[in-house]
Amino acid sequence: MEVIENIKTVKEKPLATLAKEAGIAYTTLLFYHRKKGFDIPTAIKHSIEGKQREIARKLNRKLAAHGVSFDSVSQLAKSNFNKFNIDVKTLQKRIYKEKITPEEALEKQVRPRKKPINLTLPNGERKSFSSIKEGYLYLQEHFNEIKLNAFSTVVEYISRGKAVEVAFGYKDPEWKQNNSALEELVRSGYNLIGELKPNCKAVIIPRDKEIYSSVKVFSKSKGWDYSNISKRLKRGDSPEQILDSKIKKGKIS
Repeated sequence: MEVIENIKTVKEKPLATLAKEAGIAYTTLLFYHRKKGFDIPTAIKHSIEGKQREIARKLNRKLAAHGVSFDSVSQLAKSNFNKFNIDVKTLQKRIYKEKITPEEALEKQVRPRKKPINLTLPNGERKSFSSIKEGYLYLQEHFNEIKLNAFSTVVEYISRGKAVEVAFGYKDPEWKQNNSALEELVRSGYNLIGELKPNCKAVIIPRDKEIYSSVKVFSKSKGWDYSNISKRLKRGDSPEQILDSKIKKGKIS
């Protein structure tokens, strides 16, 4: 308590300096002095006592989960027991404010916040909902002939950034729509080289009525360097232009 023994010295020093010398938070000292109205020595005394009580409280806390002891909530959050990747602040709130055990805090998954969504319904109508749950219940009631994804799957897909209609399960993802269009071309007489896969970037040559399932398949079937063909397509050359340039150079008959 050397800091508060010399009252004259205390009065001459700024509060920030006194707080640093006493090893206490400046905001705590400010609170006791200006908000509570204590003189500076008394405010310092209360701040030090408060800090000591907090240290003792932390030391007496038992932080253990599944038979393993942890030095801090931060260490607990980084452990393999945190399967839901719950952040430190949420764990602290659950353990110290909600007074639940560390095991319960780790097992309690964070509820998704209500998030307004805009949907293009299966009938083409646009409609807004205050939450994913509200939209889900509406679809179940008014479009019960459509099989929706499980609600937990819908929430997960939307959190990953998928289109809401795709997440609910009544609209195909873009790659599947693209593949359906390609399959329609095949049915109309186009020759498909390779196998259509999710997210594949097909190469279409209308004049020859050919579809190559990917740039790699296109390059490999012609015996060309894939990286070179990929660069040419990215800079805007059409497959026909590439074919014509190769024919002129005698690299294809």
